[in-house]
Amino acid sequence: MHTNEITIIEVNPSQLSEYQKIDMLKHVTEIRYYDSLSDYKVLSVDPHIIDLASEEDIDDWKNIIDFDQSKIYVATYNNTWVGGCVIITNSPKVHMFNQRMDHSVLWDIRVKDNFKHMHIGTRLFKKAIDFSKDKGCTKMIIETQNNNVNAILFYEKMGAYLHQVNKNYYEDTPEEDQLIFHYDI
Repeated sequence: MHTNEITIIEVNPSQLSEYQKIDMLKHVTEIRYYDSLSDYKVLSVDPHIIDLASEEDIDDWKNIIDFDQSKIYVATYNNTWVGGCVIITNSPKVHMFNQRMDHSVLWDIRVKDNFKHMHIGTRLFKKAIDFSKDKGCTKMIIETQNNNVNAILFYEKMGAYLHQVNKNYYEDTPEEDQLIFHYDI
């Protein structure tokens, strides 16, 4: 398989239930506990996989996201969806905007495991940047967790920087901290 056989297309919100079927597996091998934005301790854990897609409720997305101001991109291979991203602008119900309508939020980015390391995530991230630029945004906000080290490394590789750590942020998983990255556009 060649990476030029992967196509990035825009899809509409009516296809969200199909989008949700794209795997979003988080491989957990360690947890980073941040003392500051640049200093952290690493705790190795028993390797396990968390299926993030199974935890999503697409109806919640439809109630929160203003899809007139947002885009959904999908990576396809042989007419199969193998990755995707959702980029949001001007959606007041999305709390990460903090009343800043000149920011965008990378709401979701995912690539099926057997298609990782083929630059699909990079291409999707760049699509999100391009859309944000077209909307006049100056910053893209990205959320992940302290146990998603692959995502942390990817965002850092793309040029995003850790802006905020919210400790014990998630009620159902208090050991997870929310990490907010910023990408300057």
